[in-house]
Amino acid sequence: MKMKLIDNWKQGYKLKSVQVGAASAFFYALILFSEQFLNVWNMIPQELKNKIPENIAEWIGMFVGVSIVLARLKKQPELHGDRDE
Repeated sequence: MKMKLIDNWKQGYKLKSVQVGAASAFFYALILFSEQFLNVWNMIPQELKNKIPENIAEWIGMFVGVSIVLARLKKQPELHGDRDE
């Protein structure tokens, strides 16, 4: 099975969905690979941590997913040369 790319794949970095996905991947990488993040987390008072909902990761995941869809559906004149809108 061969993967077929979109016609303007070289301009993919201009797509809002790609930008949102890249930002999401960046922050996810920070969480996964950063010891500094853990150090900052440990400095936060426990009272404040207790106020963070347990299901915050699910809400963030849902927000990112919806953002990617909306960004993909948004008209992006910079890809088609429509600069006057």
